[in-house]
Amino acid sequence: MDPFGLDGAFGGAFGGLFGGTPAGGLRRERGAAGQQQQQQARGRRQQQAQQHHHHHHHHHHHHEHQEQQAGAAAAAASGAAASSARHADKRQAAAAPQGPRDIPVRVKPARDAPRAAAAAAPRAAARAAAPPPSRAEAATAIQAAFRGWRLGRHRNVLRQLAAAQKQLDAVAALYGRYAADNAGAPAPPAPGARVLTHKQFLECQELATRVLLALDGITCGGAAELRALRKGLVLRVDALLDSAQAAYSRAVQGSVR
Repeated sequence: MDPFGLDGAFGGAFGGLFGGTPAGGLRRERGAAGQQQQQQARGRRQQQAQQHHHHHHHHHHHHEHQEQQAGAAAAAASGAAASSARHADKRQAAAAPQGPRDIPVRVKPARDAPRAAAAAAPRAAARAAAPPPSRAEAATAIQAAFRGWRLGRHRNVLRQLAAAQKQLDAVAALYGRYAADNAGAPAPPAPGARVLTHKQFLECQELATRVLLALDGITCGGAAELRALRKGLVLRVDALLDSAQAAYSRAVQGSVR
């Protein structure tokens, strides 16, 4: 027990000076320390945010710089390629042979188109108006085409027959020339009758016989058309020989030598 009341006085003085009881002072110190820690943590977060923003801004600026560099390089490459192409075109144009610069091109007038259409109209109308072939006409055309195809398979025989016909025509022309020369004989057997001398008769007979032998040596195979051609040539040779024989006989009768 304090008889002088010092405890109360000192307690009130020290309590007012140091914030009351010791427990209250500790609480105030802890609160101040917590606020200081919160402020420090807040400062660190702000510093980190500023660093992150600065890093992001630097990265974005670096990316834009790279894109600008890439665009500049592409533009430079494109310009170089275009310049090279222009120089190559100039060199090719200089090396190419120079031809005529102005080549006249004839352009058909447009007014010819109606004229051509008008000229083609009758032909088209005639084709449209032409009746279709009958069954007999179609059959004849088919048979002719088939005969042509079959004859085409025997070209060698056709060439031989053509050569024999050419020789026979030459003999017939020779016989006609001899007969015309003898038409003015002093004593013809009859007006207009053909006559041959012995020499002329022998020549025509020999040439005609050669043609006949050539025809006998031609094998026509199974083509009826070729056999008909050869038979017709043989008949012509026989008729020429008979005519030459008759002309010579008339000459003998008229004593023409």
